[in-house]
Amino acid sequence: MFKVNNQTIALLGEDSKKVNNILEIILDKELKKTDFTEDNVPELIYNFSVKPKNFTIQKIDLKGEISESVKVYFNSEILIVYFLLDENKKIESQIKDHIFMANVFGVNNVIVILDSINISDTRTFIKIREKITDSFKKRNFKITQINFIEYRGNKESLKGCIYENLLIGSKLGKVKDNNKNAKLIL
Repeated sequence: MFKVNNQTIALLGEDSKKVNNILEIILDKELKKTDFTEDNVPELIYNFSVKPKNFTIQKIDLKGEISESVKVYFNSEILIVYFLLDENKKIESQIKDHIFMANVFGVNNVIVILDSINISDTRTFIKIREKITDSFKKRNFKITQINFIEYRGNKESLKGCIYENLLIGSKLGKVKDNNKNAKLIL
């Protein structure tokens, strides 16, 4: 179970090996091989700290049933999604279903990592990014809640960008209405 005082993150992506690499970059450490066995994926929750905040992160298994991910989305405040881009990028329906589930369970903020190592043309990159943005907007995410990070193999730079996005923290996380003076209109 996630710790209540930590901001919680769901990590999602198409290529499980690459998602594991992203997880290692975020945690700033190599993970044991046992961390990647398919039997215990739902139980794998990692803690890390970005001064002065603490976070927990859990991977989503795309091969598993979406229903198994419901608990992760219910507990999460931030979604990190990894896309390995190529020239004819199609966004899989499976990813779209997960994006929808995240939004249904109140995950409002997204960090989208776009691995553009295979793309050299800027126009192609922009078109693919627009497709991904549209996929989020169609599933009720607001454009102001989506933060894009372009990744081209520089791990330290990626880690710094992710941490910077997490520390903007006051705008990340679930927004609660604390307006006690709101009038009830019948």
